[in-house]
Amino acid sequence: GVGQVVTAMVLGGALGILPPRDHREALAMLEHPAFTLWRATPHFADVLGRCELARSPRVPPLCVLSSPIAGRVFDTFLARFGVPLRQGYSSTETGVVSVDGGPASTVVAGTVGFPVDGVELCIGDTPHDAGPPGAVGRVWVKSPWIMGGYGAPPDLHAVPVVGAWWPTRDCGTVDVDGRLRLAGRIDDSVRTRDGRLVDLAKVAD
Repeated sequence: GVGQVVTAMVLGGALGILPPRDHREALAMLEHPAFTLWRATPHFADVLGRCELARSPRVPPLCVLSSPIAGRVFDTFLARFGVPLRQGYSSTETGVVSVDGGPASTVVAGTVGFPVDGVELCIGDTPHDAGPPGAVGRVWVKSPWIMGGYGAPPDLHAVPVVGAWWPTRDCGTVDVDGRLRLAGRIDDSVRTRDGRLVDLAKVAD
């Protein structure tokens, strides 16, 4: 969220915060011509794709999500608004990694787009042993924005990079065109907002 605010400030764009629960107020704000980019969530995109409308709707031409979306949500939203839902990929440690930022006609559902300028990707067990296009493996990221460490300066704990490569906890594939598609996590653990590490397999059991 802080990254989106800073980006809008640096680019001189208008910034609006959508009401979290009222889709009517949200649609009214999204119709404003000052807004050209909407950072959406899958559930809210789903709501706007299915809710009853009083008139022909408009949303900004760029709608970007950072979480997976179902094919049905993608298709319904595109049919209603004429705008594809683009996915992006980022992490706290690396910043922005990729985004589907091409022309609307080239957006592919289920992928998180291409690496942004300055970022490199590698898929494999190590960053020096990349698999062929389409092979599933760990996602490694090389970026000029990888953080210096965990903690507060000057007391930082170094990040576990291999060379200049960050080992994400995600698996994915890169197709022959260079698009990244995520395929899940390398384990069943997730970290909650309050910092707890939860093993989802144990929760399911």
